[in-house]
Amino acid sequence: MSRKILKQKIDNIHNNPVEQGFVTDPVEWKYSSARNYVGNETVLKIGYQGMHLGMMEL
Repeated sequence: MSRKILKQKIDNIHNNPVEQGFVTDPVEWKYSSARNYVGNETVLKIGYQGMHLGMMEL
């Protein structure tokens, strides 16, 4: 899978709570890994295993 497609999939997952009207920003969703990408704490822990998948960098 290319980095471009991977980023597209991650963005889609992060934006689901916004599209459903639960929040206005993906970072506001308590269980979203989007919070990890902006340095906020979340209940989810992400293991990057040497990969950098920053939402803004791909």
